[in-house]
Amino acid sequence: MKNVTISGSVSGEMWVGGLVGQVSNSSIISKSSGSGTVSGVMTVGGLVGGAFHNGIINQSFTNSVVSGNEYVGGLAGAINGLTISQSYSKGTVSGSGFAIGALVGQINSGKMERLFTTASTGRKGGLAGSFNIEELEQSHLYWNTSVYDPIPGGALLGDPMTEEQLKQKSTFREWDFTNTWYMYNGQTFPFLHWEDPIKKLEVDIDSSAIEIGKKGQLTVTAIHERDTYNGTENAEFNVTSGERLVDVSDSGVVTAKETGNAVITVTLHGEVSTIDVEVVAASKFAGGDGSEENPYIIESAEQLNAVRDDLGAHYRLGNDIDLSAYSLGQGWVPIGIDINFNPFNGTFDGNGYAIKNLMINRNHTRQDNQGLFGVLGRDGVIKDVSLEGIDISSNQGFSIGGLVGLNYGEISGVSSMVRLREDIMLVD
Repeated sequence: MKNVTISGSVSGEMWVGGLVGQVSNSSIISKSSGSGTVSGVMTVGGLVGGAFHNGIINQSFTNSVVSGNEYVGGLAGAINGLTISQSYSKGTVSGSGFAIGALVGQINSGKMERLFTTASTGRKGGLAGSFNIEELEQSHLYWNTSVYDPIPGGALLGDPMTEEQLKQKSTFREWDFTNTWYMYNGQTFPFLHWEDPIKKLEVDIDSSAIEIGKKGQLTVTAIHERDTYNGTENAEFNVTSGERLVDVSDSGVVTAKETGNAVITVTLHGEVSTIDVEVVAASKFAGGDGSEENPYIIESAEQLNAVRDDLGAHYRLGNDIDLSAYSLGQGWVPIGIDINFNPFNGTFDGNGYAIKNLMINRNHTRQDNQGLFGVLGRDGVIKDVSLEGIDISSNQGFSIGGLVGLNYGEISGVSSMVRLREDIMLVD
């Protein structure tokens, strides 16, 4: 029996199963499931009531409410000589008598491997209600302590795990998460491939380009037939082109090393996807990309000095700026000093902060258009900034100002206190 799914209500007295009442003579049940309500008196199981004589249950599960008196299990009521592998049970199991188990009620003999259960049984039994350990081959069996409160001193089959542990891939040693199982850390218990097949992977990165020395985070979305999961924590990442340019960690953190374009290959549950990663030179600024929506952020005198390298970009101060480091010799060189070829035509938003200790000394030399900005072009905007402790000397040049030497643009929300060469205080 293969690829059978049943849902509904089944009731009887003895040998009662959601799918099959009794299995014998080397019967095989594979990739099948049961859900709903199953009730009886003796030998009652969510999938199979009783199973004997070298049968097999493989890659199957139940999510049922199962009840009876004796030999009651979430997957099977009683087994003798049966192999159960790569299967699980959920739901609730209850019974008033002997051998009540979350997965199997009574095990006389058989083989059980790579199984888990999250079914609740109260205090009646764990993974199996009763079992003959001498006649049982077992490996990689887990049950949920979060829903089962065992009676102290009772014999328990399998390894007890909390619900949180059962949602971690590392718990399930030697399980096949390429061909048989899926799971997503912290989000799901293991579930079988045929239950909800994966359709595709989507891989994204939090930055369209990563600057040298900075990091980006990959995010992997696993789109299944029914549900969608964050697969980042369970995915494998490898740089398959441009190993010199980037490194990638086990958690999908990309570190940029050299400029260029790299390719990262992502593998999850046997599915493969790739993503291109661009590495660019480190920005001269504290943030932003120079656009109107995302202006460059200036937080140091060196970053303010770099404004002259792109006179049409958008800028915003992130704090007060002290220009004392540029006070030696002739002092500060104005930004955008040439009226014809390179005036400042960008936007400079002071964001309410101050520029302090600007010093310009142009005595005994003819240099026009002196100030923090030399020439503000017709498209230029300067706003919401104050100048403090400004000292400007120029006894031969024309168009001398604290903020701007020659203005063709728009200035608003600006105040300045400037000390001229003649020691006159000028307040704008």
